[in-house]
Amino acid sequence: MAAAIIGVISPSGNEIGPFLSVETGRLTQLLPDELRTQVLAWYNLSGSFATAIGALCGGWLAQFLQSGGMAAIDSYRVVLIGYVLVGQCWRCSSCS
Repeated sequence: MAAAIIGVISPSGNEIGPFLSVETGRLTQLLPDELRTQVLAWYNLSGSFATAIGALCGGWLAQFLQSGGMAAIDSYRVVLIGYVLVGQCWRCSSCS
Protein backbone atom coordinates (compact mmCIF):
# COMPACT_ATOMS: atom_id res chain seq x y z
CA MET A 1 0.00 0.00 0.00
CA ALA A 2 2.83 2.40 0.79
CA ALA A 3 4.34 1.76 -2.66
CA ALA A 4 1.03 2.63 -4.31
CA ILE A 5 0.80 5.86 -2.33
CA ILE A 6 4.22 7.11 -3.39
CA GLY A 7 3.64 6.10 -6.99
CA VAL A 8 5.97 3.16 -7.62
CA ILE A 9 3.14 0.82 -8.65
CA SER A 10 1.78 1.92 -11.99
CA PRO A 11 -1.93 1.36 -12.64
CA SER A 12 -1.33 1.54 -16.39
CA GLY A 13 1.30 -1.19 -16.52
CA ASN A 14 3.83 1.23 -17.97
CA GLU A 15 7.23 1.69 -16.43
CA ILE A 16 6.78 5.01 -14.68
CA GLY A 17 7.54 6.30 -11.24
CA PRO A 18 10.00 8.35 -9.28
CA PHE A 19 12.93 6.07 -10.07
CA LEU A 20 12.65 5.93 -13.88
CA SER A 21 14.45 9.22 -14.44
CA VAL A 22 17.19 8.20 -12.01
CA GLU A 23 17.66 4.84 -13.75
CA THR A 24 17.84 6.24 -17.26
CA GLY A 25 19.96 9.20 -16.20
CA ARG A 26 22.47 6.94 -14.49
CA LEU A 27 22.49 4.53 -17.42
CA THR A 28 23.33 7.29 -19.88
CA GLN A 29 26.25 8.40 -17.73
CA LEU A 30 27.74 4.91 -17.86
CA LEU A 31 27.58 4.56 -21.65
CA PRO A 32 29.73 5.95 -24.44
CA ASP A 33 27.87 8.27 -26.83
CA GLU A 34 27.86 5.80 -29.74
CA LEU A 35 26.09 3.07 -27.70
CA ARG A 36 23.62 5.21 -25.77
CA THR A 37 20.66 5.01 -28.17
CA GLN A 38 21.01 1.28 -28.76
CA VAL A 39 21.30 0.41 -25.07
CA LEU A 40 18.38 2.63 -24.07
CA ALA A 41 16.26 1.06 -26.82
CA TRP A 42 17.03 -2.43 -25.48
CA TYR A 43 16.41 -1.20 -21.94
CA ASN A 44 12.95 0.07 -22.87
CA LEU A 45 12.15 -3.02 -24.96
CA SER A 46 13.09 -5.38 -22.14
CA GLY A 47 10.98 -3.38 -19.67
CA SER A 48 7.97 -3.49 -22.00
CA PHE A 49 8.48 -7.20 -22.65
CA ALA A 50 8.65 -7.94 -18.91
CA THR A 51 5.46 -5.93 -18.36
CA ALA A 52 3.67 -7.87 -21.10
CA ILE A 53 4.81 -11.24 -19.75
CA GLY A 54 3.70 -10.27 -16.24
CA ALA A 55 0.27 -9.19 -17.47
CA LEU A 56 -0.10 -12.37 -19.50
CA CYS A 57 0.86 -14.60 -16.55
CA GLY A 58 -1.46 -12.73 -14.19
CA GLY A 59 -4.32 -12.99 -16.67
CA TRP A 60 -3.74 -16.68 -17.25
CA LEU A 61 -3.65 -17.36 -13.51
CA ALA A 62 -6.87 -15.41 -12.89
CA GLN A 63 -8.60 -17.17 -15.80
CA PHE A 64 -7.40 -20.58 -14.59
CA LEU A 65 -8.69 -19.93 -11.08
CA GLN A 66 -12.03 -18.65 -12.37
CA SER A 67 -12.46 -21.68 -14.63
CA GLY A 68 -11.94 -23.82 -11.51
CA GLY A 69 -14.90 -22.15 -9.84
CA MET A 70 -13.26 -19.31 -7.93
CA ALA A 71 -15.02 -15.95 -7.93
CA ALA A 72 -13.40 -13.26 -10.06
CA ILE A 73 -12.58 -10.99 -7.12
CA ASP A 74 -10.94 -13.87 -5.24
CA SER A 75 -8.85 -14.84 -8.26
CA TYR A 76 -7.60 -11.26 -8.54
CA ARG A 77 -6.70 -11.32 -4.84
CA VAL A 78 -4.62 -14.45 -5.43
CA VAL A 79 -2.80 -12.69 -8.30
CA LEU A 80 -2.16 -9.63 -6.13
CA ILE A 81 -0.88 -11.74 -3.22
CA GLY A 82 1.37 -13.64 -5.63
CA TYR A 83 2.68 -10.33 -6.96
CA VAL A 84 3.50 -9.20 -3.41
CA LEU A 85 5.22 -12.50 -2.56
CA VAL A 86 7.34 -12.47 -5.71
CA GLY A 87 8.33 -8.87 -4.97
CA GLN A 88 9.31 -9.74 -1.42
CA CYS A 89 11.34 -12.76 -2.57
CA TRP A 90 13.08 -10.56 -5.16
CA ARG A 91 13.81 -7.94 -2.51
CA CYS A 92 15.19 -10.48 -0.06
CA SER A 93 17.37 -12.13 -2.69
CA SER A 94 18.88 -8.80 -3.74
CA CYS A 95 19.68 -7.82 -0.15
CA SER A 96 22.14 -10.68 0.36
